[in-house]
Amino acid sequence: MSTKKKDANIAKQTTAAQKKSDNADKAIDDKNLLHSLYKKIDVVTEGLERYLRNQLKERISRENSGIIMDYAHIQNKEMNLSES
Repeated sequence: MSTKKKDANIAKQTTAAQKKSDNADKAIDDKNLLHSLYKKIDVVTEGLERYLRNQLKERISRENSGIIMDYAHIQNKEMNLSES
């Protein structure tokens, strides 16, 4: 096998290994973000009806749930909202 072919094979293997590593890192990041979002949902919806928590976790997109949770969390800090 020529040197060029060996170098090309090494480059392909390196690229494939890097892609696997990147995918694993992305999966870990996604898991951490989801855990963080669910923790926020649990904190903000504490004392509220269970269906609200389920809606935010299962029925609404993660992005929208995150936006709603950030807003509710800030409002709760600013105005000390009641459950109603």
